[in-house]
Amino acid sequence: MFAALITIFALLAACQPPTTLTSDDLVGIWTTDYGHFTEYREDGTFRNADYLEGLEARVIEKGKYQLQGTRLTLQNAEDSVYCPGAEGSYQIQITKDGEMIYELEADECATRRIHITTEGPKYRVSP
Repeated sequence: MFAALITIFALLAACQPPTTLTSDDLVGIWTTDYGHFTEYREDGTFRNADYLEGLEARVIEKGKYQLQGTRLTLQNAEDSVYCPGAEGSYQIQITKDGEMIYELEADECATRRIHITTEGPKYRVSP
């Protein structure tokens, strides 16, 4: 019985997402079922758009991000369309199925907070 419990706990632990993420886990283009796109770049910047081509043609939000463990902090640029200069932080995890899930810590930008917390998980579009 004891061995069976140890085996169950070991299997559950193996299914848990990593407790630390790196920018390599984050970098790329992500989308939601609602078609909102986010690009995290290697240089520590991010961009949001309402459609994929918008990441080049019509960026609605941009700024810098910082990832520490599983805490993602987003700092909007002063010339961002939505919430210039606003900062937000989220706990994120990437599931074994490749979904990025956000959990709100705090965010000064209501528009971003609503998008992130109501659109469900993000899915990687490109590395």
